[in-house]
Amino acid sequence: MLLYLAAYHDWEIVQWDFKNAFTHADVDKELYIEQPEGVTIILNKVYKLNKALYGLKQSLRQWYNHLANNLKKEGFYPIYADQAVVKNDTLGIIIICHVDDLLVFGPNIEQINQTQTKLAKDLELTSLGPVSYFLGIEITRDRKNKVIKLNQKKYT
Repeated sequence: MLLYLAAYHDWEIVQWDFKNAFTHADVDKELYIEQPEGVTIILNKVYKLNKALYGLKQSLRQWYNHLANNLKKEGFYPIYADQAVVKNDTLGIIIICHVDDLLVFGPNIEQINQTQTKLAKDLELTSLGPVSYFLGIEITRDRKNKVIKLNQKKYT
C-alpha cells in the first residue's frame, strides 16, 4: 500500500540500514554468557552482558524498544495496524522497520535527510539512497509514469 501511495503522490523512498543494530540496545535483565571459544584471556569465566547480542532471544525486542524510543524522540509513533510502521504526521514521513533495515517514505527529501541526521546521533545509521532492493525484492521505479515494479528474479 505504501509503495502505491509513494508512486501516486511521487514521494521519496529511501532505504536506511543500522550497523550492529542489536549492540546499541541495553539488556533489561542480568545476563551472563560463557567465555567465547578462542578467547583465552581468563579461562573458565563468565561475562555479564551490558548490551544485547545477536543470537539472544530477547535481542530483537530490546533493539526494537531502543529504536522505537529514538523514533519517539523525533515525533514518530506506530500506526494502529502495525507496530513496525511509524509515522510523523508533522513531517509527513512514514517508516517501515524490519529489524535493522528501514524504508522511509516522505514528500520531502530534505526532511528525510534531517531526520536521518538526528537519528544518526544516537545510532549508527547509514542511508543506502533511493530504494532499489529491500528484503529480497528488487524495486524499480518510473516516476514519470508513477509506476513502481517489484520482482524477485533472484529467486526464480
